[in-house]
Amino acid sequence: MQTLYLTVNWFFGIAFWVWGVAGLRYDFLSSLICILISALLLPPVRIFIYNRTKLVIPSLVRFMAVVCLFSISIVLSA
Repeated sequence: MQTLYLTVNWFFGIAFWVWGVAGLRYDFLSSLICILISALLLPPVRIFIYNRTKLVIPSLVRFMAVVCLFSISIVLSA
């Protein structure tokens, strides 16, 4: 189960990063939100934040943050 969890995080983290970087020319704020979503999902970024702040963000809180940020991104780009 842990392998599936990491694979899904990597896949969606990279997908949101590519989407955010590719959209920077068209909609800056929505793209920044997508890059923030990728930062919440990518394991190396989470480890970096943990090492700096000792802050652990639970999976459910991260999931809710991703859903909310994605909704905001969609509303801003429409």
